Amino acid sequence: MEWVRVILLYSILLAVAHNIPSSSPRDSLILKSMDQGRSNQQRTWTEVRRSRRIALTVPVIAYREPKQGLPFDEGTQTLVVNAHGGLISLATKVLRQQRLMLKNALSGQVQECRVVFVDRKLAGPTDVGFEFLRPAPKFWQIAFPPADWPQV
Repeated sequence: MEWVRVILLYSILLAVAHNIPSSSPRDSLILKSMDQGRSNQQRTWTEVRRSRRIALTVPVIAYREPKQGLPFDEGTQTLVVNAHGGLISLATKVLRQQRLMLKNALSGQVQECRVVFVDRKLAGPTDVGFEFLRPAPKFWQIAFPPADWPQV
C-alpha cells in the first residue's frame, strides 16, 4: 500500500510541476502581479474545466498516419487524463495543432486528437497535451468516472 501513496504523491507533484490547476472548478489561484507600479496586487482567477482531470497511467500508442504528415508511432503512457483529452510524454517531435491518433493499448480503442500543449525539456521526452476531436470519456475505461464527465 505504501507504493500506492508514493505514486499518488508523485502524480500530484507532477501535476503541480506542470501547472495543472486543481480539478475543482471552485478552487481558485491567487495570482500576484506587478501592474503599472502597483506592487503585489492580487487577483483571483478561476479556471473552469470541461471535465475533471485524473492522474492516471494508461499505456497508449501515439501515431500519425502518412496522410497527416511524416508517419511515426510511439508507445508511451498517460500522466493525466480527462474526458476531453490528456497529457503524455513523447520522444517524437510534435507541434501544436497537429493531429495524432491515440490507441489505448489495453482496450484497443483509437481516437483522433489534436495537440494543444507542448512542453519541450532540455533533456528527455516532451510533455504533450492533447484533446480529442469529440469527448471520449469511455476511452480511458474508468469504471466510475467523475460526475462531471459527459455520458457519451
